[in-house]
Amino acid sequence: MLAPLFAQGAPEASSSEESGQNQAQPVLEIDLNQAYERALTASEADLIQSQDLRIAQARYRQSMAGFFPSIGLFAQQTWQDEYDRDETRELVQDVLRQTDPNTARLLPQSSSPSDSSGLNPFQGGVSLSWPLFTGFRTYHESRAYEADRRASRLDRARFRELLYLDVADVFYQALLYERTLEILETESRALRQRIGELVTRVRLGRSRDGELLSARSDLQTNLVEQENTRGLLRTSRELLAFLINYPADRITLLDHQELPDAGQLEAYLTETEDRADVLAAISRLRASQERLSEAHGEYLPEISLEGEYYLRQRPDYGRDWRVVLRIDLPLFEGGVTSARSAEARAVSRRSELELERLKRSASYEVRSAYSDFTSAAARTVLLEESVRLARLNYGVQRRDYGLGIVTNLEVLSALARIQEAERSLLQARLQAKLAHIRLHLAAGRSPT
Repeated sequence: MLAPLFAQGAPEASSSEESGQNQAQPVLEIDLNQAYERALTASEADLIQSQDLRIAQARYRQSMAGFFPSIGLFAQQTWQDEYDRDETRELVQDVLRQTDPNTARLLPQSSSPSDSSGLNPFQGGVSLSWPLFTGFRTYHESRAYEADRRASRLDRARFRELLYLDVADVFYQALLYERTLEILETESRALRQRIGELVTRVRLGRSRDGELLSARSDLQTNLVEQENTRGLLRTSRELLAFLINYPADRITLLDHQELPDAGQLEAYLTETEDRADVLAAISRLRASQERLSEAHGEYLPEISLEGEYYLRQRPDYGRDWRVVLRIDLPLFEGGVTSARSAEARAVSRRSELELERLKRSASYEVRSAYSDFTSAAARTVLLEESVRLARLNYGVQRRDYGLGIVTNLEVLSALARIQEAERSLLQARLQAKLAHIRLHLAAGRSPT
């Protein structure tokens, strides 16, 4: 069973990491899971994903606020241009005198100054606004944002899974170069031992100088390949150091991963429905469907309740409160509502197609990873036997060379076959472990 792949949380930074860059840091022995935990801690992309999730949660809370009334305090003072009532009244009286003097005598005289006090009114109190019915738009909007929030959380989970795969690729690449270097060093020691034997045999006249030169040429080729492998190893370790934010020369890699049995492999082929990205696509489809229903709700009337309770008003009109029940029914808005519905319908259809594409892709990824793993596992078994036979062959060739039956070239060829078989075996083993991880991720499993 594979060790736990996905950490539930990231460890806190150690005191050694918080020290200055110029201070020596201890050697860090880590396996793949520990490297992933450190990479998760150092990843700015994961922090960005967490902020996206916070944004989705805030939008969901904003949409839920549409179900509740809005209550607040208000105060308003009105200023307006006042007309001269006395002058207007005199003009009217002059006109009436010219037409009917008796009627003009019945008109009131100039008004008192208090009559104009109502021209600058003041009101203050408590206000209430409550949308009672909005064509179910608020309901569908809140459900859409809830689906968005779920999709954002699943996106972050999938990002963490893919980050594990990225760390695994770099981790096993570095491990491959480390162990390849060990194989090359073992071969170089065997070549040096062989050269020492040939030097003695050349002095005794039992071997030719060409055999010694051939062995030295093979050793030089081995040393060149060692140096090339060291360069690749340094590059891989630097990339791993970047991911986990720790000096490359202070890292020691440990491999604790175990391969699954045949029963576990068969179960992977049927578990793509629970992948985080597939579930996120399903949530986005639901969000688009809710927004389509929200767009259709714009054809329905809106009902709202508004109220005010006056704590102070000048002049005092004798009113303490006011309640308004408002109904709005849109009849024509230039085709805006139908265009919004068409847009929401297209977005919903696109979400359906994306979900279908993702499901097919997930099925292909699982079967491809399954094929890669079984192939690598089969190669591993065969190469183990190849290494065993190559070592036996090398021992026989050395014995026969001492008896003068075979040439030195055949001995060196047998040694080269050992190295080739061991490197192929190492590569097959690490490929099998990587294929196993890809199979886990493709199936959407979270190993425990």
